[in-house]
Amino acid sequence: MSGAGEASMYDEDLYIPDRKTRQWAMFCHLGGLACFTWIPGAAIFLPLILWLSKREDHPFIDRAGRDAVNFQITASIIYFITWMTIVVLKWLVIGWLFFWAPGLVLLIQAALAIMAGVRASEGRSYDYPFSIRFIS
Repeated sequence: MSGAGEASMYDEDLYIPDRKTRQWAMFCHLGGLACFTWIPGAAIFLPLILWLSKREDHPFIDRAGRDAVNFQITASIIYFITWMTIVVLKWLVIGWLFFWAPGLVLLIQAALAIMAGVRASEGRSYDYPFSIRFIS
């Protein structure tokens, strides 16, 4: 336990990771931009691979990667539920009204990943607003 005037390595306000650490944390978050590829699960697997390969290097990378993977899993589930809702509503002949919803989910997913990447590049952590903790 650190004393009153000592800076802890985990005290975010007093400790800013080095450039290389910040970059890897940023890459973990920006890996979620793979949601715009046609590769199923790429938005999950790219941050997951980056996190698994670099999590032992620094606690900042570990947290950023874990948060990025949790958010990408959550966003992918929401995206899937959105499409399934449209399919069900098509049976009721109103599904076409909601074809914009999956695109909105992708835009929000990308915007939050970019915001988190910018924060990581500054050496600050980012808490995604509606992320489920699958990996703790």
